[in-house]
Amino acid sequence: MFEDMNFSSLVKQLPMLGSQARQLSLAIEETNRMLKYRLSHDPYDPSRSYPESLSEREQIGCTILMSFTSNMMQTQLREYFTFIAANKLVDGFSTTAHGLELDIFYSITKTSPTGDNPLISKQNQDTLISFLESQFILMEKLQNFQLCPTRFLEFIGQNLSSGFLFECARTKTPVFCPAITDGLFGNALCQTKTRLVIDQVADIRGINTLVKRSVRTGSIILGAGISKHHVNKASLMNDRGADYAVYINTAEEFDGSDAGATPDEAVGCGKVSVNAQAVKVHSDVSLVFPILFMETFHKELENNKEFYANKKREDVQDTYLVEIDKQNKKKLKAKK
Repeated sequence: MFEDMNFSSLVKQLPMLGSQARQLSLAIEETNRMLKYRLSHDPYDPSRSYPESLSEREQIGCTILMSFTSNMMQTQLREYFTFIAANKLVDGFSTTAHGLELDIFYSITKTSPTGDNPLISKQNQDTLISFLESQFILMEKLQNFQLCPTRFLEFIGQNLSSGFLFECARTKTPVFCPAITDGLFGNALCQTKTRLVIDQVADIRGINTLVKRSVRTGSIILGAGISKHHVNKASLMNDRGADYAVYINTAEEFDGSDAGATPDEAVGCGKVSVNAQAVKVHSDVSLVFPILFMETFHKELENNKEFYANKKREDVQDTYLVEIDKQNKKKLKAKK
């Protein structure tokens, strides 16, 4: 049995190993379903505003949102998220401020995650805050006074030379951060004499619109907390919930927390479709996500490089932000 054992044969054994190994196997299958879906798989419906041409329909896939918690950025999982962003394998990320602060710190100091948190150090905090303050001043010089978190983070990513935010900015993959001021971002904004306004409402509209305009949606929830709920809440916007869902975390439901809630709870609330084959893996993400990644994202890219290379991004906030700019100009004109 073990003479010819390798990674692929081990993965094939997961369903027979039982317990969370079986759940991981199901999570791999569910992730592959969302990655492989194309609109061309569905019969043409003239009542829906999607192209009739088969070749065009083959270029439209599932909209995938991935959430992860900040602590994952201080591990080598950062490299996995960066690879996913660089190759447009998902359509948006949801996370919290500290993980993005870590990514920026690694990028500007040209260091790599070791599993420990470098921003415990006051000296490292000062290095990061100094960089952020320079970015705020630059934003203001360019008259970017009102920015939603995704645009704010994209601007910073454009001024980095590597890392997760750099790749997200390069590929126009939005990074939603519903608690962006809860960390050194917030401290730096308070310390800098700036008129910058962080418009969180625009991002809520952005993620909701992204879901509304999607043919099908998939959720990959790594960890829990506000990052998880932000994706699940947005999934309500298409009136059926996510068509595919994978949860990986160690939280339990006995205390009634959102973190421990299973996909069944999300189905009951309309966050996950009743037709989805949603899966939860009770495990540490750092242990099982690399296995899932190799059997899903990595293989999918190898088999469909052209699809992802030609994948187009739609700026769902353009019309909203243009309208905001018009209103601001009217207010300034009225004051004069």
